[in-house]
Amino acid sequence: MHRRSPWFLLLVAAIVTYPFVVHFNLLADRPLHAVIGLFVVLAIGLLVSLAYRNRNAATIIALAILGCALVLNQVGTLQALYLPPIAFNAGLCALFASTLRPGKMPLITRYILKMEGEVPPELVPYSRNLTRIWAGFFALMALTSTLLALYAPTAIWSLFTNFINYLLVLLLLGGEYFMREKLFPHRQQRGFINFLRRLIATNFHRHHE
Repeated sequence: MHRRSPWFLLLVAAIVTYPFVVHFNLLADRPLHAVIGLFVVLAIGLLVSLAYRNRNAATIIALAILGCALVLNQVGTLQALYLPPIAFNAGLCALFASTLRPGKMPLITRYILKMEGEVPPELVPYSRNLTRIWAGFFALMALTSTLLALYAPTAIWSLFTNFINYLLVLLLLGGEYFMREKLFPHRQQRGFINFLRRLIATNFHRHHE
């Protein structure tokens, strides 16, 4: 299926608008509307995963829908909104950290391999350390989201999880890109925007360690 199919574009639109839907509905004291937005995004994600025949993604999203529904039923509306940012960041932390085990290829090393077709020797230790940084970053984001959910006003929690968290991801991506330019000036980077496009388009389906 083509990446720019209507389903894919619908998912992108839902993901982009979701933080605004949640944040401004919470500011207007309409948490149920924000929860509805959450389930709409998850439902679209599930449909897209099934359309792309990505069983792993479909299973994860289905479990996320079930988990949010259980929390909503047993605990409350706000708690159903608190869960996804914590689970998302913790899941990414686990993903990066799991590739640092002995015998595994670090996740950043995999990206370099898929994007460039090879991993130059000087980038091997660099990519391992960068994978550690990303694992630590997402652990910090998960911890911060948890503490804000427990102790901060809802508006502050929402501002961080719906906007600041993503801004920090972009800042880390940009900082790493320019640091790599300084450390490895002989490697052609072809611009930050092009780097982001290649990063998003990276496909691991045919990768074998």
